[in-house]
Amino acid sequence: MKKSVSFFLALVLCGLACFPAFAAETALGPDETTGELQLSYAVGPSYTVSIPGDVQVAFNALSTDFESVELTEARLEPGYAVLIALVSDGLLKHTEDASKTLAYSVNSADGAFQTAQYTTAGEATALTVDITSDAWHAAPAGDYTGTVTFEVSYVAVG
Repeated sequence: MKKSVSFFLALVLCGLACFPAFAAETALGPDETTGELQLSYAVGPSYTVSIPGDVQVAFNALSTDFESVELTEARLEPGYAVLIALVSDGLLKHTEDASKTLAYSVNSADGAFQTAQYTTAGEATALTVDITSDAWHAAPAGDYTGTVTFEVSYVAVG
């Protein structure tokens, strides 16, 4: 997932980096020694975000490292930020009987992770997948899977 998001954002960056330059021809008369022209160039915003990959949670583990979300590269306009939001129902579902679930939470050092807003490359939030011992004890035997989605957007701040 990290690679596909990075690849997509790299393609967007390449597309933004190609700007043609056009100049109107300026003719100087015999008595003129200088001419003026205006140059302008627009640099569009670009950023690369790193999100966690797949993680295997060990049986009875109360907390499992889930890597981090990070703004790895950033060229943002003043007053703008990259917003990363986590979308999840917080339930791992039994692979043979989806009515059987195992509750989990994705947490940062500040508690349950919902969103993070970054403005500078290198900003990151370390994450863990946490499952309570009560949830482990209540879960029927079997394999469980779930999906965590990270939505990334470019937003005005302030």
